[in-house]
Amino acid sequence: MSNVRFRQGIVCDDIRQEMNGKFIIIGMYSASFVPARLPVATQIAFGVWAEVEGAGTYKCNFELSLEPDGSPVGSVELEFQMPAEEKEIFIPLPKFPVNIGSPGHIVLKEKLSGQEVIRLKISPPSSVPEQPVAQSPSGAPH
Repeated sequence: MSNVRFRQGIVCDDIRQEMNGKFIIIGMYSASFVPARLPVATQIAFGVWAEVEGAGTYKCNFELSLEPDGSPVGSVELEFQMPAEEKEIFIPLPKFPVNIGSPGHIVLKEKLSGQEVIRLKISPPSSVPEQPVAQSPSGAPH
């Protein structure tokens, strides 16, 4: 597993793949996950980009946990094929069911390499920033 490096990842509501191979990212989270209320039961999808040295079949084992208590939420083991002409791959993971009881962090680690791939802050519901209202050039709200 030392020849796979997980560069970055995304957290979203869902990842779907079109017939032409393109991915659709639905409900992507940015700096933090801000639930409408706590506790909340939801499902979260992850996608990770990996750099790979060499063609072949690779195995990975991702584990999701919630901090501050570090309790594991679930894990998924998968393998992927890397063609000789490619060096990067996007790996969509299945959705994880998550029960979030308090602010903290959602942490995704790849267990075989020990790499922490994603760390997303869980903010309290009251910290939802107010969204600016778009203004037309005349000053009237849209």
